[in-house]
Amino acid sequence: MVVMAFIAMSVGTTACSSGDTNDISNDMNTIVASSSSSTDVPFSIVLKAIDTDGYDITTQGDVNGVTLYVFDQNNKYYSTINVDKSQILNRKSISINCSEANQITVIALGGLNQENENVSIPATIEDLEVSLNENNGNVKNASDLFYGKTTIAKATTKSSDATQLQMTRKSSTISLTTKNLVKYFGNTEGTYTYKVKNVKKSMNYKGILSGSTTEYTFNASFNANNELVSGNQVILGGSDVVVELYKDGKLLYSQNLDKNGEKLSVNEGKRAEMFFEYSSNTTSSVFVADWGTAIIYATVG
Repeated sequence: MVVMAFIAMSVGTTACSSGDTNDISNDMNTIVASSSSSTDVPFSIVLKAIDTDGYDITTQGDVNGVTLYVFDQNNKYYSTINVDKSQILNRKSISINCSEANQITVIALGGLNQENENVSIPATIEDLEVSLNENNGNVKNASDLFYGKTTIAKATTKSSDATQLQMTRKSSTISLTTKNLVKYFGNTEGTYTYKVKNVKKSMNYKGILSGSTTEYTFNASFNANNELVSGNQVILGGSDVVVELYKDGKLLYSQNLDKNGEKLSVNEGKRAEMFFEYSSNTTSSVFVADWGTAIIYATVG
């Protein structure tokens, strides 16, 4: 897969014409966003970040920079604009100079990190895809990703009136804890790893988690309470998640259902804390709430 490099150059506004490379290359047209209020700029946007409940979190600093992908009225790729964190926090308008276009569509991807994700170079809007990088067959943790999309018509846009582009969080946080292992094995020796399976590895241009499923592998260690913990891990979630625990490469349990027979899930923009009690019975309870408060209890054996 060809990867979109997140590079930048100092330019006042984006020269939004198909094939215009702004002296970078034919495959990349990436520049720094400007906050110009010039009257010859036909399009202008302001970025807004919200949580999954619709509350404005723009000024909380959760979004560490945004990459804007601009497409014309035929959904052909024009250019890429990098927006730094300060412009988001200060709600600065971003000028997009696409004077040839009667309408543009802008997709915002927030929080991208080249070490964790790659973005395919889009010829058209349908080609835009974010995929997690892999290392020895396992995907790397996701960044704290945000997504937004808007279409702006020139006839309804004035240089003084910026269109709001709203972004929502797409990543999830998961934390795994298993109790009673020391009671069962008598010590904390051995190498433990968690696997989280059947989760998505990509996101398409509509902001929908897509593509093939994959798995994460997390190293685990015992805390002061002799509980085996994974720590907080950022992932792309799924609606049919499988959690497995291994000791020295041997499977100890595999869990995919709660006590009501419902599939375990990790929802977009939420945090899931999963607690497992290693015993002779297998039960689980699932509680879903906001980003910091989703708690899942499970007993396995």
